[in-house]
Amino acid sequence: MTIKITREDDLLELEVLHLRENKGLQGGDVMARLGVTRGFISGVQSRVRKATAANPCECKRKANRDCGMRQRWWAS
Repeated sequence: MTIKITREDDLLELEVLHLRENKGLQGGDVMARLGVTRGFISGVQSRVRKATAANPCECKRKANRDCGMRQRWWAS
């Protein structure tokens, strides 16, 4: 079975990460704001942690490193 990931899925995950990591909102607040489950939030954060641990940033340019882009860069 193949699951199709859409742009809307990506945007929702980016917004979850932004609200948790940049805005410091608790899971319940993110759930209420975006209408997602606690499991969804936990899954997004877990996948990012695993991907980051497996592939640490080796970018040479500061603009390409973590926190190198402005917040909500995807929303423009």
